[in-house]
Amino acid sequence: MLLLWSACLGAAGVRAQAPGPRPVPARALRSLSPADTSFAELEFLRSEIGGARVVFLGEPTHGEGNVLAAKARLVAFLQQRMGFTTLGMESGFFELHKAQQSIAAGKSVAKNLRSSVFPVWTATQEFQAVGPLLGPDGLRLMGFDPQLSGDYSDDLADDLEDFLESEKGADAVDYDLLGDVVDYMAAHYAVPPAPKPAEFEAVLAQADRLLGKAAGAPPPAAAPRPPSGSSACVAWGPWPATTPPTTPAPKPPPPSWPPTATRATPRWPTTCCGTCASTRPKK
Repeated sequence: MLLLWSACLGAAGVRAQAPGPRPVPARALRSLSPADTSFAELEFLRSEIGGARVVFLGEPTHGEGNVLAAKARLVAFLQQRMGFTTLGMESGFFELHKAQQSIAAGKSVAKNLRSSVFPVWTATQEFQAVGPLLGPDGLRLMGFDPQLSGDYSDDLADDLEDFLESEKGADAVDYDLLGDVVDYMAAHYAVPPAPKPAEFEAVLAQADRLLGKAAGAPPPAAAPRPPSGSSACVAWGPWPATTPPTTPAPKPPPPSWPPTATRATPRWPTTCCGTCASTRPKK
């Protein structure tokens, strides 16, 4: 079963949504401390979550330390009391795949988190409580963001070249160009001004064809959009509509810091992942 850790739910520009399930009534929490493993006041979540295999853990912005602490405690509850097995982070697919491989081999959890997860989380004191929940005998890691999010992105082009090495025509792929683009995107969270888009797309198409051959099958077709209401996820906060909206929603008000929020405590200087740079409120 899967936990998805994400952020910036309900950001500006969200369109009309199909009616969802009734909201969960607000309940007082006895503690936000991840070290508090007396989960009595969280037991109601068993009936709210029911048999769902995916739970989405959202947050208003990237900055509230009390929210990060509460989420770390929720992760512990869902693992220890409800049997969830995997933590999905809003960070790179590739980087977290590499991190999970390394952690499964017994390597440092903390180091692998720093090499794969956006520092907007890993560079805070509050997030450190998540690390002990991971490992060969703990939660598995996965990513669900197409952005590049850590040092492991440096291996992307080289790993692709190694994987395709035995395929006929692999030598013709411009891995240097791919590596340069990956490096730029990892540093700037943007597409580089060079090469020309057509040139880059041609190299990607070439690599994609070889990946299809290596897998023994043609590239898969796009999956059909599921009908409304068939999502396998429990929405922990606003969730995108599963069908195209017919009318735009009113423009939401600009976000503001919750009056009871506490700023996340940085462990070292960091930058945002870039996704939410236009919506994160200023203090």
